[in-house]
Amino acid sequence: MTDDIMSLLATLPKFKGPHLLSLTSGEKPISFGTKIKAELDRRMLVRLQALARERGQDPAEAQLPHFVNHDLRRTVRSRWDKPTV
Repeated sequence: MTDDIMSLLATLPKFKGPHLLSLTSGEKPISFGTKIKAELDRRMLVRLQALARERGQDPAEAQLPHFVNHDLRRTVRSRWDKPTV
């Protein structure tokens, strides 16, 4: 994640537990089931297509690289382990 995103996350209200993506005030992590992942993929593809249009490219050629939910966790966790100034 970029430093701007990390700064934004630092301004969010603190939960009771350690989990940022939670439906239980941070006590338990949110579960990204099949429906949620499908919606996330759809929204990301729509955004990629919009970016392609802005660049003057064919939006039909925009592709979302394959990833699994665990990839998101791994990316966030690796960034969280790095101290910020």
